[in-house]
Amino acid sequence: MEYYADQGWTDGLPVVPVTESYLAEFLAFTGRDPSDVLLDMPHLNRVLTVRLAAINAALAGCRPEYFPVVLAAWESLVAERYPARAIWQSTTGTAPFLIVNGPVRAQIGLNSQGNVFGSGFRANARSAGRSGSAC
Repeated sequence: MEYYADQGWTDGLPVVPVTESYLAEFLAFTGRDPSDVLLDMPHLNRVLTVRLAAINAALAGCRPEYFPVVLAAWESLVAERYPARAIWQSTTGTAPFLIVNGPVRAQIGLNSQGNVFGSGFRANARSAGRSGSAC
């Protein structure tokens, strides 16, 4: 974990070391190719692939079975064109807000009652990207 922090791979919160076998557990929850591009960021000369999304979700403490929800969250943000507006490369403090609905809430143990960011509900933790978004 100290090595990850020294590399700048964490925002100061603890991280989960990601091995190839642990990454494979995440990728097993999707039929998408790991090299599929979820988000193209030409202004940063970067792309977010399914593999990179899985690595970041794992680093942040997300469980493999939550990964389809993480992918759906990214797809919804891209569909709304938020990344194209470069809101995350700003000093405005702007952050996306996502709502998870349907049977998947119960399947992954997502708290949809009170105190959604409180303790006791791992799926509600800051795990998908560490910016306050849930896994």
